[in-house]
Amino acid sequence: NIVTNFGVLYRRTNELLINERQKYKDYLLNQCTIVQIVTDSEQEAFQFFDSQNSRGKDLAPHDLLKAFHLREMNDVSESEKTLLVNSWEQLDEEGNLSGLFNDYLFKIRNWSRGKSARYFSKNDVDIFKGISINKDTKELYPYVLLYQMANVFVDDYNLHSSRKVDFNTLAYPFSLDLPVLNGKRFFEMISHYHKRIDQIKAKKENEIIKLLDTYKGNSRVGDRYIRLLFECALIYYIDKFGEQEIEKVIKKFFIWAYKLRLELQAVRLASVDNRALETNVFRTIKDANIHSEVVNLYISNLEKINYGLNDKDGIGKLIEEFKNLGYYNG
Repeated sequence: NIVTNFGVLYRRTNELLINERQKYKDYLLNQCTIVQIVTDSEQEAFQFFDSQNSRGKDLAPHDLLKAFHLREMNDVSESEKTLLVNSWEQLDEEGNLSGLFNDYLFKIRNWSRGKSARYFSKNDVDIFKGISINKDTKELYPYVLLYQMANVFVDDYNLHSSRKVDFNTLAYPFSLDLPVLNGKRFFEMISHYHKRIDQIKAKKENEIIKLLDTYKGNSRVGDRYIRLLFECALIYYIDKFGEQEIEKVIKKFFIWAYKLRLELQAVRLASVDNRALETNVFRTIKDANIHSEVVNLYISNLEKINYGLNDKDGIGKLIEEFKNLGYYNG
């Protein structure tokens, strides 16, 4: 970036007239100050980075999380740290991190805890800070021992000499509602869910998914909010139970989420947030020990349609699907 930025500045200054260049040079030399700050450790450098950036333009919440979890990686080699950070930076450059956190990870974690999840801000970053497990940790809470065992086992398995024979590797068993392991596991978790959520969203063979992709009004703001509600529930279920009876689950989540589209004239983010909190879908997934507890979840019928019936937005297709599934008799 330094080389690229130098090139940009070089070209811009060459575009200036001679007297403008001199004026610019005088300004830089006589009115600008460069401050050098030296810290005694990498941890202090990251702390300074956090505090300085909080004084000016706000960093994105995921940038603050990056700084925090880099600070927690004091038992990771520089080469491994570089690989993790490069993967993160690539996702950030592609614009994927903001949507991943705001639309999926933050909403699922909060809704599963019965908490509002409208906007992901810097005030919410603590939800992605959790357990510190490294060589400097002297004491662990009893509940942390389970995660410490999994953490050590995965590393030992992947570093074992047998991997040079069978070439197998084992990923840490992440779960959307379990505590976050600070440091490198956090970066691995984000990479894992970026790929996993994209894989789930790419499944198009289900008829209801095809309907949601094609009905005329699906691109409106309110309909996109409802689609996120539906996708979050589906992603959460698959993350915990795989694709056990997935066809039934998709139908149930469709009815639960899209009732809101037919019950309201206008759907806002607050409407979707309230639906997630008022009903027990996310809590049921969190507390369920077997997938049938979710499959057999009771969803009430659609009693009345308050949305306009001129069908200019293709809502008639949604109504027809409600009738086909036996959830509307109007």
